[in-house]
Amino acid sequence: MKHPTRFLLFAPFCAWFASCGCAPTVQLATPEPLKVDIAMSIDVRQRSTEGGEKRPLNDTEVAALRRREARSGQIWTMKNDGAAVETEKGYLEARPKTGWNPADVEKLVAEENADRKIMYEAEAVAESRSVTLIEEEAGRLLRRQAYGRTAPAAEGKK
Repeated sequence: MKHPTRFLLFAPFCAWFASCGCAPTVQLATPEPLKVDIAMSIDVRQRSTEGGEKRPLNDTEVAALRRREARSGQIWTMKNDGAAVETEKGYLEARPKTGWNPADVEKLVAEENADRKIMYEAEAVAESRSVTLIEEEAGRLLRRQAYGRTAPAAEGKK
């Protein structure tokens, strides 16, 4: 070191500059509380069948609904695990999945789809619409409600 006195003269200047001149003070407190004006709109709509009344179900439909209700827990578990998925046509499709017996999955899916077909056909007759249209509407609704994965649209499977 040739000039130690320069360092001794320069050090106090650096300390003074760092303590008072470099860091600006940011004040986060406000004299009054912040006020926020929020405008919100909620629309609640309820769909009903024509005439505002539900149509009576026949014995076959009632039996199908009871069977579907009895197996609904298993169906949701399969869908959540990915062993079954909702298709665009309103039916379930079995998917190979570790931990699930493929024969049991296929059997449950076939039973559920048979009962859905009963319901779709009865609704189509009651509303004078095609079964295909009813299936597609159900498919959109069920895919939206599904907790698990849904069959990709690009596969085009029924």
